[in-house]
Amino acid sequence: MQQSSELLVVTLARVLPEKDIEARGRIRSVVETLRSAPGLISTRIYAGRNNGMFYLLFTTWDDEESWLKAQERHTPRQLLSLHAKDLLVAPPEQWLMYYLWGYSRPTQPPQHAAVQLMG
Repeated sequence: MQQSSELLVVTLARVLPEKDIEARGRIRSVVETLRSAPGLISTRIYAGRNNGMFYLLFTTWDDEESWLKAQERHTPRQLLSLHAKDLLVAPPEQWLMYYLWGYSRPTQPPQHAAVQLMG
């Protein structure tokens, strides 16, 4: 039996270069939809250009049970595939990461993490 712990879901969406402006609006819409998900703790989105335009979406959930309950309406990969499919290079990729060893939230603002991720 797995210990109940926060779950981080990382979703990567690679956008067609000529569709960046349109993609930005649709991805913001996806983020707004996610914010109403029960069990969602936080949502962060980062954009970058490295071998093309991409967006990284980080969602943190209370636990795996919350994530599983939200699957039908609040899966980042599914929402992106549904609302931005015509703007993506390939289907979004998604990874689940579990905090098992004394996770603590960073004291730095999210903007610092974005700089480090995109650097």
